[in-house]
Parts: sequence; C-alpha cells; structure tokens
Amino acid sequence: MTTLHSDKRSATAPELNWSVEREALTAHDGEAVVKRVQAAEVTHVRLSLEVAGKDVQVVCRVTTRDGEAVFGSQSWAGVGQWNNRAASFRSLLGEWHRVLLPRRDEIAFLEGQSLGFRWVMTLFGLVTGLAGTAVALWFLVVQENPAGLFAVAPAVDRRTKTGKAAYAEFESTIADGVTILKPDEADRVANIAEAVLN
Repeated sequence: MTTLHSDKRSATAPELNWSVEREALTAHDGEAVVKRVQAAEVTHVRLSLEVAGKDVQVVCRVTTRDGEAVFGSQSWAGVGQWNNRAASFRSLLGEWHRVLLPRRDEIAFLEGQSLGFRWVMTLFGLVTGLAGTAVALWFLVVQENPAGLFAVAPAVDRRTKTGKAAYAEFESTIADGVTILKPDEADRVANIAEAVLN
C-alpha cells in the first residue's frame, strides 16, 4: 500500500496529495494529476531544512531535466502556521528512495541548500548590512543629531529677555515631534551611552 502525503507549500499553492505509483512520484490536486516524476528521469534528490513558522521542516526536492517536484514535512495552514506531516513525509520518502535504489549511482543525493541559494542569501545579508551602515553613517555625518528624535536646549536663563529670545530662536528651529532635553539631561544620556559603549 503506497503512502499518501498531503502537502501545501504556501498560501498560493494548492494542497497536493503525493504518492509513489508505478515507478513515479505523483502529485494529485483532487482527481487531477498535476505532477508526475518518473524514476528513470531523476538526476538529483536534495533534502534540506527550511523555515516553517517558528519551526523548521525537511523539504525534498526531486530534480529532472524538465523541472522539480517539491514536498515537505510540514504543510502550510495559515500565516505562521504549519501542520506537522512528518510521519507521512517519512514514509513517502522511504518508498521513493526504494524506487530510486537501482539507480543510486546515477543520481546525486544531496543535503542542505543549493550553492546558488546560499550565494543569494549571502548577497542579501551583505546588501542589508551595507544599507544599514550607509544609513548609520548618513545620520552621523549629515545630521547634527544622529537619532533625529531629540534636541538639547541652550543653557540660557529663560527669566531674562536675552534668555527668552535665545530659547525662542532655538524652538523655531526644532521640527514637530522632537523631544527637547535640558543640558543636564543630555549630559546624563551622553554618560550612559559612553558607559555602555566602553
């Protein structure tokens, strides 16, 4: 008796029922056959770990010259929610490997993500890091205030005409939503920042 494994890869993908039938890995969407991979056409079988909400799942990618069939140990159930289908995944994977056993020397059995995927993720991390560094440098070099969220009031006596005028001029340069700190508050913040950084 062949194993029936139900799997939904994403929100937009249909739920497919995978099974091994007559030397082929077959996916059904209802009654219709949507994917059939003949054992004789397989060139690669890759098992890798992928994110499934808060957990990880094992994903099998079966590659032929014409494309790829993908099924996993967890099935998409909603945003951040995955159903554990590890038992049927394991059974189907075992059946499929037994079918492929006679061709084991002709098929590349691989583990982990492909080199191309790893390069893409490395470049994405590099671009993200460089963007963050550029934004930080822009704040530090171009902006007078790196955070842009507070301003330090001038140390003036606001009881005098000169002090009131100086403070009014300072206030006129401050954008809406900026918190005004007294000089002693700014000194405390600077001391805390220095203690944390050193």
